[in-house]
Amino acid sequence: MARYCYEGYVMDKYCIDRGTLLDNPTLSTLSNPEEHSVHCLVDVASCLNSPFELLEIEPNSDGVHCRAYTLSSASKAEAIALAREVGVCSTCSGAGTQTAGFSALFVGTIEGDVFNAD
Repeated sequence: MARYCYEGYVMDKYCIDRGTLLDNPTLSTLSNPEEHSVHCLVDVASCLNSPFELLEIEPNSDGVHCRAYTLSSASKAEAIALAREVGVCSTCSGAGTQTAGFSALFVGTIEGDVFNAD
């Protein structure tokens, strides 16, 4: 099976489905992933417990960061661990400085719309 590299903003489906960021409801989710807080992603139960998706880094001509892939359960766990390592949140390690706009590079396989990181 072919392996792929993909870098994207990591966003919880809860905030995507809301249409606005839970922690900043004046901002459209898909237009402002750089404003999505690490705290919202990995501390807030409704966000943490929803599936995670990868959004394109560059917005389209309408200013929207398109939805690219859903992370598999294992890939989601890796994303959470990395966000807690590099981020600032109540469940973070305390060593990180990133407060918002968490993105990551994933390497793995793609099955349909699901990305399975190695």
